[in-house]
Amino acid sequence: MGLDFHPNRSHAEQFRVCICGGGSLAHSLAAVLGSQSWVQVRVLTRQPARWSRVVRLIYLNKAELLGKLYRVSDDPADVVTDAEMVILAIPHMARESTLRRIAPFLDSGTWLAGVPGFGGLIWTARLVLGPDQRVLGLQRVPYVRKVVSYGEVVWVSGIRPQLFVATVPSAEAPKAAILLQAMLNIPTKPLNHFLDVCLSNSNPIFHPSRLYSLWTRETSDLVWRHRPQFYEEWDEPASRVYLACESDLQAIAASCPTDLSDRQTLLEHYGVKTSSEVTETIRRIAALRDRPVPMREVDGGWTPDLHTYYFTEDIPYGIVIQRALAEIVKVSTPMLDEVISWAQSWMKKTWLDAGGNIAVDALSLPVPQRLGVRDAKDLVEVLR
Repeated sequence: MGLDFHPNRSHAEQFRVCICGGGSLAHSLAAVLGSQSWVQVRVLTRQPARWSRVVRLIYLNKAELLGKLYRVSDDPADVVTDAEMVILAIPHMARESTLRRIAPFLDSGTWLAGVPGFGGLIWTARLVLGPDQRVLGLQRVPYVRKVVSYGEVVWVSGIRPQLFVATVPSAEAPKAAILLQAMLNIPTKPLNHFLDVCLSNSNPIFHPSRLYSLWTRETSDLVWRHRPQFYEEWDEPASRVYLACESDLQAIAASCPTDLSDRQTLLEHYGVKTSSEVTETIRRIAALRDRPVPMREVDGGWTPDLHTYYFTEDIPYGIVIQRALAEIVKVSTPMLDEVISWAQSWMKKTWLDAGGNIAVDALSLPVPQRLGVRDAKDLVEVLR
């Protein structure tokens, strides 16, 4: 099960995929996968009645495709049973409850796929499903997208030129890369170890860096007349924080007794050499235009909205979980600590205590400490 596939499979031998989720990512994956005759797509969603049996994807003004859906249901028994891959395209905070729902219908040989694979996915899977479940995770999501008509139409404004995937067991990564490349039609590179995904330098540090750089400079007045654009008005202070957080991630990677050299640095990812070039590159990303900073309207202007996923997802399930890895491998992470300390004061949480140790609210998240992982060697070996 799982990797025995071929695009020329007959209809009776279709590769069976269940997508869990009802957001823009689930829509885009359903359309892309459902457009291929050798893939059978099921969707697990809370609102099955709102889904058409054909999902239309529009890529800018360049292309369209139609994805056929085999079955849509809110019952895991209908769509998870006998699936060869189950894709989690849901918020990080919903993963544990979703896995508990689908666990009775999930075979250990089935691929559990995290899109993306960071956010504590592997630790959540271990806590709920045990050590035998096969897991794959992407280092970044494949598309920039938004729903146009729920259950029917999704708009994609950006497609990642290359994907990176890691697996547990780690030896399966090359085969998983071949499978995903065939499914998504995007070049996909296998990574050596799942920690390459856990230490992703995308959203876990990308969004918190911008939030921190914006509001640490405006503590005297949190009501703004102007609501800035998140990416188009990205600035040099945000880039400096972003690169400093990336430096902390590199220190964590360097302290793990395994080869994590597959991780691209931010400068490599953007193809630049300086922080100012990072700033200009982010400002010019066409797919990220017209995305305002997460703020809510109040009398006199705009104030930070702490209930958006930039805060509720990227901070606790991103940078905090990465900081938990630093504690295990015993390296200092000054920029991660600074951003987390700032965020927890705003969000009334205690992820780090006064001594800089992982604290009570972090230990309620999917961190390896909950599985008894205590040192760098154990961290590496438990994900072999």
